[in-house]
Amino acid sequence: MRRRLIAYGGAMTESNGTILAEELLLICHDPVTGRPLADANRVQVALAGALLADLALADRIRVDERGYVYGLHPAPSGDPDLDALAQRIAMEQRHRKLTWWVHKTMSNKIRTGLLHRVAYRGLMRHEQDQVLGIFPRNRYRPADPAAHAWRRERMRAVLVAERAPDPGTVALLALAGAMRVDGKLFPELPRPQRRWLMKAVVENDGIGQVVRKVIQSVEASTIAVMGAVVVAGAAGGS
Repeated sequence: MRRRLIAYGGAMTESNGTILAEELLLICHDPVTGRPLADANRVQVALAGALLADLALADRIRVDERGYVYGLHPAPSGDPDLDALAQRIAMEQRHRKLTWWVHKTMSNKIRTGLLHRVAYRGLMRHEQDQVLGIFPRNRYRPADPAAHAWRRERMRAVLVAERAPDPGTVALLALAGAMRVDGKLFPELPRPQRRWLMKAVVENDGIGQVVRKVIQSVEASTIAVMGAVVVAGAAGGS
C-alpha cells in the first residue's frame, strides 16, 4: 500500500497557541493508526462544543442559567474559527440555546478545516493512501509523539488529582467523556472509577463556580446533540 505525505506550508514546531478544538483533535487521533478514536459524527459535535467552550471561557459569550447564549462583543482573537462563530452568535436575531449552537456549528467542513490547520502548523502529519487502490483514505498522526504522550499524561494527571485542574484541561476531559473516548485515552483506569473521576473533575471547585457551570453546560449540550445525531444516523442507516 502506497502512502503519500501531504505537505503544508506552516511551521514544523509545536506552538502553545492551540485552541481547544485543535487540542481535542490532537488528543483524539490514534498515534499508531492515524485514525480518530470516535466516528466522524461524534468528532464533529465535540469540535463544535470545543469552539463554544473556548468562546465562553474567554468571556466572548455568556451562557445563562437556562442555557441561552449571549454575545459579549469583545475584541476579535485573531483565530478565524472562533471569530467567525462569535460573529454568528452576535448577529443572530434571536437568543438561542447552547444546544442549538452546538447543532448549528457542527459540520464536516469545520472538522476538515481544523485538521488542515493542525497539519499546516506541523502538529500532525497528514498521510493519504487508497483502499483497494481506489478509495482515498486520510490518516493524521502526531508529528511529535512525545508531545502527544505529554498531552494525554497532562489530562490523566488532572483526572486522578495528581495535578491541579485548569479550565482548558477540564473542558477537554468533559468533551472526551461526551465523545465516549475516555476508555481509549485512559485504558488503565477501570470504567466505574474512570467515570466517577470524570464527573468529579468537572464538578471540582478548584476551577471556579462560573467556569464549572460553563463547562457543565457545554458538556450537557454536546451530549444531547451527540445522542440525537447518533440516533438519527442509526435510523437513516436502517
